[in-house]
Amino acid sequence: MSLHLAHTDPFAARQRAALLSCEHHALGVDPGLTGAIARLGPDGLEVEDMPRLASDGRLVDAQALFELPILYTALPGSHATIEAVHAMPRQGVASAFNFGRSVGRAEGVLACLFGPSLHAVTPQVWKFGVGLRAIPGAALKDRKDASRALASRLFPDDAHRWKLAKHDGRAEAVLIAWYCWQTFVLRDVAP
Repeated sequence: MSLHLAHTDPFAARQRAALLSCEHHALGVDPGLTGAIARLGPDGLEVEDMPRLASDGRLVDAQALFELPILYTALPGSHATIEAVHAMPRQGVASAFNFGRSVGRAEGVLACLFGPSLHAVTPQVWKFGVGLRAIPGAALKDRKDASRALASRLFPDDAHRWKLAKHDGRAEAVLIAWYCWQTFVLRDVAP
């Protein structure tokens, strides 16, 4: 799998060169039920949907997550970043509780595998870090479309993976992995 990043500025060119010459990976995790896990490294980009429990689909399946090969191709010496999320206003109590349980399951699995190389970052921080600017008064759909558009610009060869609106979690996981790469992996490999 080749890695093609569509950026023309000199800083991005240096990051591309570093990405292709580095043996470490960056893992980005959008922990919601419609989220995903993305691994970015010298061998390309890999994306998996967040596994759900087969019994009801309302919780992340921690065992299936633990068994995903994408997590093990990123070890050792790699970094993982999980989005530090919270329940949304007007979300029902049961829904908020299940959301918290799912996020906790994902965090627990990643903490076991990555230890101190796991970083929790708020959406505002990683979005600013990758260049997604706030759209005042924008609807959630517009913000998710902006994430899909940016991921498509950065990784045009993989844009088919988040072509559908329902796959915005894949695009956001990729952007979180890109943030992780720029912020944590490059810091460790810089001369």
